[in-house]
Order: sequence, then structure tokens, then C-alpha cells
Amino acid sequence: MRSDTWQHVVMLGRVKRDPEIKATTSGTAIANLTLTTDREWKDRSGEWKTSTDYHRVSAFGAVVDPVRELKDGDLALVHGRIENRSYEVNGEKRYSTEIRADSIQPLLGASSGKRTEAAPARSAPAPQTRAAAAPVPRATPPADDPFGDGTGITDNDLPDNMW
Repeated sequence: MRSDTWQHVVMLGRVKRDPEIKATTSGTAIANLTLTTDREWKDRSGEWKTSTDYHRVSAFGAVVDPVRELKDGDLALVHGRIENRSYEVNGEKRYSTEIRADSIQPLLGASSGKRTEAAPARSAPAPQTRAAAAPVPRATPPADDPFGDGTGITDNDLPDNMW
């Protein structure tokens, strides 16, 4: 029976720390890496704010090959799916959510080891600048919609123990 639902994740982000590459006992390559992405929004006073999210990414088999080229700060494009799994540590059940990569593509000089002007390595978010010549029109989100996405979700809707 085929499902009438599906998921697909496309993520463009920077590698945080050099990827960890291992092999199973049967020789299948496994890569684990962390990808960072930035979110921007205007706060109530109209100032631009940036927040960085960290995403666990895992890859197996031939998908690991391009990961070998990636280093801390490199830009990468990941296609995959969200996977939730559980495991036990000292009898305590734990849960993990990660991106299971179907493909990983190093971008902007990552494969040559050279960083370009367009993709500088950075360990902290770059200061936000806005070009005055071509402003992007943005609707001001209502005071009860800090993310500006029309959902009306606020920080109060998120669980305190989320992270």
C-alpha cells in the first residue's frame, strides 16, 4: 500500500565542525555532521534579529563520498528526510531527530578547499547589512506574531524544555 503523504527536506547551511566519518563492521560508510542555518526577523522595535539553528545530518553509503570534502564553515546543500529515532542510555529511553541525507553537495569552493568571497568561513553570524538601493518590501508582523509568518505562534507556545 502506498502512502498519500511524504516528506522531503532541502537545506542550505554551513558545516559546524569537521564531519565525523566512520564505517560499520560490514564496511558501509557513515557520516555525521551538523549543519547551521540562520533565521531572520524584525523585532517589535523594527531591528533585524538573527538566530542560528543547528541540525544533525547523517549519511550512509555512497552519500558519504562528498562529505569527505567538507570542513568546518563550508557551505553544503542537503536533500533528505526527517527521521526520529529512539535509543537507550543506561536504561533511560532517549529520542533524537535528524536529517537523513539522500544527497549532500558541497558548494562554493568546498571541493577545492578554497573559500571564495561569496562564501567566507565564519564561526559566528556575520553582521546583518541591508542594501538601501533595493529594499525588499516586508509587511510588519503584528505584535502577537514575532516570527512574521502569519501563524500567530509566539515563544509562549513553545515548550520550556524544548532545547
